[in-house]
Amino acid sequence: YLGVQLHHTRVSRSTLNSVMNHVNRRLSSWKARNLSFAGRLTLTKFVLAAIPTYTMQTIYMPRKLCDDIDKACRSFLWGETSGQKRVHAVARENLYKPKLHVGLGLRETRRMNTCFMLKNC
Repeated sequence: YLGVQLHHTRVSRSTLNSVMNHVNRRLSSWKARNLSFAGRLTLTKFVLAAIPTYTMQTIYMPRKLCDDIDKACRSFLWGETSGQKRVHAVARENLYKPKLHVGLGLRETRRMNTCFMLKNC
């Protein structure tokens, strides 16, 4: 249902590798250097954050996988490619703050997963 794998055993990072592959496929089709920062922020907030949501509603994802998804989103946001690093215009703490508190309004994957799992209690 909705592409979510059902598991009856402990879920490992390799089990949910398809989620990370889906994020990487989506990122590889976009050209970060051709988009403005606002365009990259919008794509990160609304497209990349939506990819793992169905999986997070049913399975508690491993921390490392959540961190890898966040890292891929941050790298795309800053316009980094495989060989080039870019200057970060905003501190990492401000990425995940709400806009009301002078942040960019991104959501951490690990916190979203915890919230989805608390909803099931």
